[in-house]
Amino acid sequence: MKNILLVGAGEKFGLELTKIYLQNNWSVWSMGSVIPDGCKPLNINWNTFTPDDVESIANKLPSLDAVFFNQNSIGPPMSTHFTGDEFGHDELFSWSKSHWINNQMPVYLLRKLGDKINNRTTVGWQLGWGDFNLPKDDHGWSLAGYASAKMTNLIIMRGFANTKQAIFYAINPGGIAPDDRFAVANKIFKLQTSLTPGDNGRAMDIEGGDV
Repeated sequence: MKNILLVGAGEKFGLELTKIYLQNNWSVWSMGSVIPDGCKPLNINWNTFTPDDVESIANKLPSLDAVFFNQNSIGPPMSTHFTGDEFGHDELFSWSKSHWINNQMPVYLLRKLGDKINNRTTVGWQLGWGDFNLPKDDHGWSLAGYASAKMTNLIIMRGFANTKQAIFYAINPGGIAPDDRFAVANKIFKLQTSLTPGDNGRAMDIEGGDV
């Protein structure tokens, strides 16, 4: 049985993706605050999650055939943080916490997994951002913290793709309406399970096209 680590995939789109992996007889290690039925649980509290917790999880995991980062922490700066008085210590702390969850934690976890990831392992990030070539009049800056986290993960992915043996990739599904979650998850499952070494370093849409 193949092993996958799904991070932050206990609800909404992530839950649909988890179900599909389970239905296809994968052993699913679910890391998050909500653990779907049928998974091997790696329960965490995102508000208090530390590097020590990452190390403990890495030690528990078996050799992995796939890893997918679907976690999402939306933090500052947002539109209200560019003007007025709404930017203080609390906002800085929230920004730091989001950066840890979105960007630092995946890097630390992958490094701690060591040879539990091999040249056949697929390692992916869910980008969830519409356009990485934003025109000046685009209002993506209103969620600058979210957008910059996704951009950072794209660059991190390519760093790993150029330095570590595995198949590293990113998927940008765009907006996912509630009624479309299963269909999008099914397309992503088919894409993820058909990746080859030639896909290393690619950022793709759900049809497998470059983004």
